[in-house]
Amino acid sequence: MGRRLVTLWDPRVINILSAEATRSFIALEVQVIGNSETYLCTNVYGPQKLEEKYIFLRTLLNLKLRYPSTKAIIGGDFNMITTLLEKK
Repeated sequence: MGRRLVTLWDPRVINILSAEATRSFIALEVQVIGNSETYLCTNVYGPQKLEEKYIFLRTLLNLKLRYPSTKAIIGGDFNMITTLLEKK
């Protein structure tokens, strides 16, 4: 089975202003009802191949640059390890 991402929210509390997705992330620009601030909520599952990791990170950076005044919330599995011992 391939990787799957899902993002859930309560429409009574959160308004979705915009959304975009790739195989590695779902990004939602959201606003809490009754609050004027917006947030870029990004759910990630990073690629496993090294050459794809750099593209993935650059894509996330470009995503945030498109929303310069929006606070970012990002989480998930980045599939980033610093040593092979972390794989065990």
